[in-house]
Amino acid sequence: MTLVVWALAWLLAIAAVALWSAPWWMGGAWLAAASPAVFTLLGRRAGLVVVVGALLALGGGWRFAHWLDRPPPDLVRYVDSMVEVVAVVDAEPDPGLTTAAYSVRAERIQQDGEWRATNGRARVALNQYADFRPGTRLHLKGTLETPPRFPDFDYRAYLARQDVVATMFQPKVEVAPLPPFSVCTEYSDLSLAAWNP
Repeated sequence: MTLVVWALAWLLAIAAVALWSAPWWMGGAWLAAASPAVFTLLGRRAGLVVVVGALLALGGGWRFAHWLDRPPPDLVRYVDSMVEVVAVVDAEPDPGLTTAAYSVRAERIQQDGEWRATNGRARVALNQYADFRPGTRLHLKGTLETPPRFPDFDYRAYLARQDVVATMFQPKVEVAPLPPFSVCTEYSDLSLAAWNP
C-alpha cells in the first residue's frame, strides 16, 4: 500500500503540471500541508508515508516541469523538408493494416551535400512487411512532416509526449552499414562524424 501511495504522489504531481499548468511544487505542497493532519489522525507511520510522498511529488513535478522546458531537438529544424537521415530503430514496430510504424532516433542528416550530427526522434511509416528490429541503423530518404492534429485527437501532442517531433511516410529505406566512429565536438559524444554513406 505504501508503494501505491508514493507512486500516486509522483503521478499526481506530474498530472498537476501537465493538465492544470500548476507550478511544479504544488503537488508536494498539498501533501506537506496534509501531513500534520495525517500524523494526528492516523499515526506516525502514515504521516511518514505522506511526508515521503510529498518529497516524491516535489521530485516528480520538478522533473516533469524541466522536461517540458527543455530545448527542442535539432531534428525540428528539418521538419517539412526532404531529407536524407541516418537513424536507429529504438522500439518494436507498431503494425497497422497496410503499414508498420517505427520509432527512430536520428543520428546524422544530410545538409547541403554534407552529413552532420543531429538528434531527435521521428515516427516512420514503412511497408507492412518491413521487419527491422530495435538497434537497426537505417538510411532514410523522404520528407520529414509535422505530425497532424485531428479534430478529435491531437496526434502531434501524443507523439510529443514520446519525444517524437516528426513523421515520415513511406520513405526510401536501406539498412545502413555500421560506420567508423569518431569524436564529434558539436555534441561531445561518439558519433558518425566521418561517415558519408
